[in-house]
Amino acid sequence: MSSFDTFGRIPVRLQREHGRQRLSQETVMHDLPTSEEGLDMSYVKPRQTVDWKGREVAFCDWNHPLVNEPPISELLRRYSQTYHWDRLIKPGSLCVDVGAHSGDTTIPIGVFSYDHATGKPGKVLAVEPNRDVYPVLEVNTSLNTSWAEFTLSRYAVTKKDGEVVELVDNGNQNCNGGLIDPNFSEALQAQMQGLAQVRTTVEGIRLDTLLKRTYSDAELATLSFVKTDCEGFDKEILRASKDLIVEYKPFLFVEWYDLFPTMEDHNDLFDAISDLGFEPLNPETLQPASYETGKLTDLLLVHPSRRPEIADL
Repeated sequence: MSSFDTFGRIPVRLQREHGRQRLSQETVMHDLPTSEEGLDMSYVKPRQTVDWKGREVAFCDWNHPLVNEPPISELLRRYSQTYHWDRLIKPGSLCVDVGAHSGDTTIPIGVFSYDHATGKPGKVLAVEPNRDVYPVLEVNTSLNTSWAEFTLSRYAVTKKDGEVVELVDNGNQNCNGGLIDPNFSEALQAQMQGLAQVRTTVEGIRLDTLLKRTYSDAELATLSFVKTDCEGFDKEILRASKDLIVEYKPFLFVEWYDLFPTMEDHNDLFDAISDLGFEPLNPETLQPASYETGKLTDLLLVHPSRRPEIADL
């Protein structure tokens, strides 16, 4: 595996050419050797490549029986055309992906952070404590270092630094899962305990601590986009990161957990958003979002001062 420093920064390296050709928007499949650039490729399915604005994007799906992701070409289209990420992310800026999983959102974020005008890569912090999928994230970010400077972290993002927490899966062979927090409703805690088949103990760190240890003040000042997908724990991350979020006012793309069993859980998410002073929007229509207007999979959170930036989307 690649060598990492404390925070898992992947060194920028030259990528091999794999029979590069003019590629369409359709995904192209390639066979992979068992080892590429020192990475263990046994975790992944055959490599996909797609042309995006004249440059190659590569991606490998996780070789997991329950993973059936759309091709990378479709993911890029979805996040740019449906969710407007290519307009929300400033070229050359710093972005964060909490709950990065295989890189299926990390790679699009990195692609959209690239500054085509100057050739300057963006910077992406990708956080993923699931030890089973982490090697896949490692592969995918290593295949795309021309787009962004990716920094990987195996920590769980928690409310306190050094907190030791238990991750539980959703009864899906550790495909994904999250933390069971005491602030969750009793019904949600019981539901997650009932689903859990795999339990893993990991060390936690606050998001603001991780960012400040990893990036300079000048780099932090460019923070433009934060995505979280943490199985209901997103609201606790928002609360713990309030000072950071209020200072830099990034666009926030936050999971609205599909398995919330009670109104207590839904209301608590919106209370956390309100406490930030951000507006919850439908990420597709950019109209105000609430439980009354319809349950969504994700929310776009926008500080009122940045509303004019999305007026023409």
